[in-house]
Amino acid sequence: MTVIPITDITEKTIIHNVYAILQIWHNTSTYSYIYTPRPNHGLMYIQCDKAIFTCADGSVKSFSRGNIVYIPKGLRYKAAFKDKADPFNTLLINFSMNHAGDENAVFFTDITCLEQNASSAYIEEFYRIINLCISNKNCCLSVMSSFYGLLDSISAHLMKQNSSGDEYSIIAPALFYIDSHINENISVPALAKMCLVSETCFRKKFRAYAGMPPSRYMMTAKLEKAKQMLKTADIPIASIAPELGFYDSSYFYKTFVKTVGITPARYRELHLNQ
Repeated sequence: MTVIPITDITEKTIIHNVYAILQIWHNTSTYSYIYTPRPNHGLMYIQCDKAIFTCADGSVKSFSRGNIVYIPKGLRYKAAFKDKADPFNTLLINFSMNHAGDENAVFFTDITCLEQNASSAYIEEFYRIINLCISNKNCCLSVMSSFYGLLDSISAHLMKQNSSGDEYSIIAPALFYIDSHINENISVPALAKMCLVSETCFRKKFRAYAGMPPSRYMMTAKLEKAKQMLKTADIPIASIAPELGFYDSSYFYKTFVKTVGITPARYRELHLNQ
């Protein structure tokens, strides 16, 4: 399996069999690729309160409205969607990819959030591709052109988001991974390996960029996400700790109080629906 970062698409990367659909769901709706691996890649725009992906290895990924999510070919998982409205929809673009003859090439090996707060321009492009696909016209070139344009826009945004000058660009893969996998507890050595540098070099570069060590940065990101979740009344406080990768709820509670100065319940009381 070849991993081709979406920012590194070249003439060797061939996209084909692009088909986009408007998925309509109810709060009880689910679909599963647990027993049969996903046959193609997917790019999904989340238009509901929560999309929950449970992978065959037991790991759980949770995404929310405005996220653009990449789902790799070959992944085994099941998905469930929740929203206050019923029915509701998500936008999905399925596609196949070949890189230098490798039909199993992927952008990422796991479900990954590419955009956390996608602009209206992305929504318009998703709908444009969907409308082209459901029309009866011979619009293959238009579909491909629009999809490549969408990938180019996402790639450009990621490159801009992850670059803070040449001095710190080396840690960009780690920053992107942390920000798009808040619920995971990845080790610092694994992050350094991701950036192709020694752990010592990585720690030095990271502290110079963020003003704090990687472990504190990851904890800060989790707590900021917890604050966002606390502002939504339909997310039980008890479910926030496990969703963010805290295996001990009491540790989450103590860390939140120590950092924020008040309990999660008090924070919700003060900030709900602001």
